[in-house]
Amino acid sequence: MPRRLLLALAGAAAVLGLAACAPASPGIPGSVVPGSVVPGPVAPGEVVVPGEVVPAEPTRAVDGAVAIGSGPIVIDAWVDFFCPYCRMFEEGNGEYLRTLVEQDRATLRVHPIAILDRASMGTEYSTRAANAFVCVAEYAPSETLDFMEALYANQPPESTPGRSDEELAAFAPAAAAECIGDGRFAEWVGDWTAAALDAGVRATPTILVNGTQYRGALDGPAFRDFVSGLTAAL
Repeated sequence: MPRRLLLALAGAAAVLGLAACAPASPGIPGSVVPGSVVPGPVAPGEVVVPGEVVPAEPTRAVDGAVAIGSGPIVIDAWVDFFCPYCRMFEEGNGEYLRTLVEQDRATLRVHPIAILDRASMGTEYSTRAANAFVCVAEYAPSETLDFMEALYANQPPESTPGRSDEELAAFAPAAAAECIGDGRFAEWVGDWTAAALDAGVRATPTILVNGTQYRGALDGPAFRDFVSGLTAAL
């Protein structure tokens, strides 16, 4: 993860004001449990035991993020697709983000993390939904934004098992179905969830625009005004 982004996150962690899916307290569904860290991927040069499966790494993700678009405004979004507040942000700003991307004004860097697995009755829905998103980005990249919108439109309530992998694959492009079914990038999601927690992310959605954290309302014009104020010269 770039040093500048790590510093921005670390600074934001102490004064995080954005709505979280639940308080960061053990025992509350949706909260982050300190110490729930997934081991990192195999390091270059590390000896791998014969027969051991090395976690799959998506080629279309950099520093734990899937980039959509290539415009000069860089919007980083740490999201959990099981999080109702993330859905609220999508409902309020999804069309605006799509416009920025399609007009080549912004690069949307989606960091899919899984902090709500324990709110899905043992099915690890957050991880599976994040895996499905990365699968689509990897095998049907032109449909990544559409699939992200579909994940929110079909978001199950917390404290339910969520949707099955078959259901996730049903509204995903066919090219991603096998990847979704075998959980190909699930360990990658776990690694980058741990990295996000280590960097200070304590709530979803956490949104940075050109490195500055957004702490306003999840819907309405506040986010657009925030982006305009930061990027008027671009």
